Amino acid sequence: MEIRDNNDTRVSLLYAEDDPVTRKIISTSLQKMFPDMDIYTAGNGKIGLELFKRYEPDIVLTDLSMPIMDGNQMAFEIKAINPGAYIIVITGSTNTHYLLDAIKIGVKRYLTKPVDHKLLIEAIEDGVARITLERKV
Repeated sequence: MEIRDNNDTRVSLLYAEDDPVTRKIISTSLQKMFPDMDIYTAGNGKIGLELFKRYEPDIVLTDLSMPIMDGNQMAFEIKAINPGAYIIVITGSTNTHYLLDAIKIGVKRYLTKPVDHKLLIEAIEDGVARITLERKV
């Protein structure tokens, strides 16, 4: 495992979304908003978990409803590896059990579709600020 330099301000993000068009639009938008951020993308939670294990991204952005492994299951597995992981969930579902599960897992933000880009950017900026502060401390 690579040891991070506490003065390193570069933040990375994993984005898991099964819809390829949405994944491309959001990841391209995020790359423009955060040009210094490393962004990894996955088409399902299983690939997302593999990428998390490989790259240890600072922020995880995930859709809930995905094939093979859903976003909550991926978030649960990630929290088992890194309890402090900053996870943002996006969902098109209005089912409250998904929200309650996300809260139990320790998800930091829960956003609904269609994605309000202002809220998404705010959630990511909050994650970047927290991570940067933790590194300084």
